[in-house]
Amino acid sequence: MSDVLGDLQSEKAAEYAPPIELRRFNSAGIEQWSVFLDSLGTGDPGPFPFPLLEDPAATSTVTPVVNLEQRSFRNRFEMAQYLGQHLDRPDYPGVQRDVGLWTWLSLFYFNQLCPPDADGRRRPGSRSGWILTNSGRSYFRHHLAGPFALYRLHKDQPRLVFPLLSEKVTEQGRVYRELTAHEELVANRTVLEVVRRLYFDAEAGGLMREAGDPDQPGNAIRLVEVLSQLQVTWDLQSVDADTLFLILPEEFDRFR
Repeated sequence: MSDVLGDLQSEKAAEYAPPIELRRFNSAGIEQWSVFLDSLGTGDPGPFPFPLLEDPAATSTVTPVVNLEQRSFRNRFEMAQYLGQHLDRPDYPGVQRDVGLWTWLSLFYFNQLCPPDADGRRRPGSRSGWILTNSGRSYFRHHLAGPFALYRLHKDQPRLVFPLLSEKVTEQGRVYRELTAHEELVANRTVLEVVRRLYFDAEAGGLMREAGDPDQPGNAIRLVEVLSQLQVTWDLQSVDADTLFLILPEEFDRFR
């Protein structure tokens, strides 16, 4: 077993452990990973399946070879940027939808993405966060593939996606979930610029807490609803951010 896997299996992964070669799960690997995730919701969690990462019966190699570090990320943006530097390349044309690869990565970074709580329990939540689903809104719920795809889409203007990815890697906030549930919105740079102007607190370095509060007028849930209505009479692909910002209803004045 490599030094990296030794660190992982001890649940004390170093901030910068030796790199490990990127692989992808096959169906057997995904099934074994799923069994472990399910066990965390019981009173008898199974043993950590980190040896699966290099198990030839559960994985296959990814070519060309890419080595990834088991490292800590300050936020989801930094994580997406790191993954983009290594995986966003022309010789990986199908990387964004590679279920086995992203599911493998969710185990590789599991200690950081799902640390134990005060009671020593890990609460992974929805399966879609760990096993990539290439359909609808579930895609962006994956803890790694979603941020990677959003960063990749706007890598030449990273300031547009930083607000949505400014949270800790253990968090997936309401604003992110609401916007990424509509892929046409997060693909629209005008919309992302308006989101940044409305909800990003530059001094705090993150989204305003009220932005995800459903009881707060002008919250992100309402923004999605209003944008859906505006699409009936406005071409949101061609309107500029200044115009869209100004035509929003009065309820957004709290943020505007």
